[in-house]
Amino acid sequence: MVCSTQPHANNCGLEVLRAGGNAVDAAVAMAAGLNVMEPTSTGIGGDAFALFYRASDRTVHAMNGSGRSPAALTLDAVRKELGAEATELPALHAHSITVPGAAAAWADSVDRWGSGALSLSQILAPAVRLAREGAPIGPITARMWGDAEATLRGTGASGLLVPGEDGAPGRAPRAGEVWRNESLAATMEAVGAGGKAAFYSSSSLIARAVVEAVRSRGGVMTAEDLEAHETDWPEPISTAYGRSRVWECPPNGQGLAALVALNIVEAASGGDAASLGPAERAHVMLCAMRLAFADARRYIADPAAMDVTTEALLSKGYAAERAALIPAFGSGEDAAGVVAGEARHGAPTSGSDTVSFQTVDAAGNAVAYINSNYMGFGSHVEPAGTGFTLQNRGANFSLEAGHPNALGPGKRPYHTIIPCMGTLLADEPAEAAAGADGGVPAGSLLFSASVMGGFMQPQGHLQVVVNLVDLGMEPQAALDAPRFCIASGEVGGAASLEPGFEGAAELEARGHILDGERRGWGRSLFGRGQVIWRDPAGTLWGGSDPRGDGCASGW
Repeated sequence: MVCSTQPHANNCGLEVLRAGGNAVDAAVAMAAGLNVMEPTSTGIGGDAFALFYRASDRTVHAMNGSGRSPAALTLDAVRKELGAEATELPALHAHSITVPGAAAAWADSVDRWGSGALSLSQILAPAVRLAREGAPIGPITARMWGDAEATLRGTGASGLLVPGEDGAPGRAPRAGEVWRNESLAATMEAVGAGGKAAFYSSSSLIARAVVEAVRSRGGVMTAEDLEAHETDWPEPISTAYGRSRVWECPPNGQGLAALVALNIVEAASGGDAASLGPAERAHVMLCAMRLAFADARRYIADPAAMDVTTEALLSKGYAAERAALIPAFGSGEDAAGVVAGEARHGAPTSGSDTVSFQTVDAAGNAVAYINSNYMGFGSHVEPAGTGFTLQNRGANFSLEAGHPNALGPGKRPYHTIIPCMGTLLADEPAEAAAGADGGVPAGSLLFSASVMGGFMQPQGHLQVVVNLVDLGMEPQAALDAPRFCIASGEVGGAASLEPGFEGAAELEARGHILDGERRGWGRSLFGRGQVIWRDPAGTLWGGSDPRGDGCASGW
């Protein structure tokens, strides 16, 4: 089974599975297909993270495919250029472009975890064909593309626009219009044939185009910065929650925020969130998320710069201390103390666009993969003739001297994109396993999931995991359920609600800062998730977010 925001990307993954590839091969094929069909969110000019579940030994592994700032980019130089009062990099400034990690992540994940049955060229072939032959653009993608049209024209990203007629400027493709991208097809074909060297080697045409694009706009990236890039393979982090162990990638990603929030919810609800009424459960979850954001925004950074350990932040004792700050729902106290009583730390609060997708193969291997440009088309800068735009992840650095996430040379910024997995915490007997022989052993896959969308991501993980694990919802219902979103990702940020969210009036009466309901296109604030659930008998259930253009596809 595969799930993503784009059916044509799903087809790329299914084609690779049918050809003998495994879940990892299929995920990379889908990442490339999504670059064709949804460049508004993702691409080879961005970054990627992944969690891989290996069925043969029931283990979970992590990949960090995020890039670093240029070696010549210093905080002093940036503050001198922007002024001492600047607190963050401008979103579309050349200094916000970090080394793209996705191309290496694609190649390296196939080398490390792939089936070995297919070459990288064969895995990318469906996306190359899709880019050349074209396919119709979905309505949500078309809307996002239209919003970026003027900026793309301003940066000269002609490869991401439909050529205008009779000298008219280029424009975004319309919903249902067939989109082709020959330049991107050639880029992916080169990476398929030459591996990651075709993207990062100083002698490659792609690398030269990337460096020229950045430096011509005032940046300091060099060919050496690209050649120095490496994918990392950290140990994943996890916490026990209900009958599951929930897994995330460690910092510099914000998956830690989701796990901290789950721990606080568990402590505040006595391990039984399902027993709380809708308004009380939302109260606990909103407070937990605010407290988790307070920690995340202070501590998450390049791991080499962090001044606390993930183990300390994930301890159940620490969660109990934080949960004690949440006022009891019927106590007469309100949430104002949580909202106002926690210090906010200097970090950017910009939104983003991302794609997340899931794959599970016939052997039971699973991948939660997430690939992103950051803010829509990222920097909106297209290296000449490549058909993709470069990310702007550096916009997430702090310009506060001494902050763990302060900008510095060769450093990874706080990253919003996070995949998620759940495995069975303890053995389940045969009678609980829907007829499975011998029961289900601890460590078996329960779900592969993610919810993309900037600082919505850990909030989406919290809400979807509670829906799946505590409330027993099937995947599509877990994704359909109305959500809350603290859009700024800060402890005191206002929370928006979707129509149908239960308990809104009670939450406001108890001191929660609410920003009203978001309807129509405004619902994009609440992210777009994908879930594959594996039930005890081994049946796969897929769900795809109704806030996106995608679906779940089985084979």
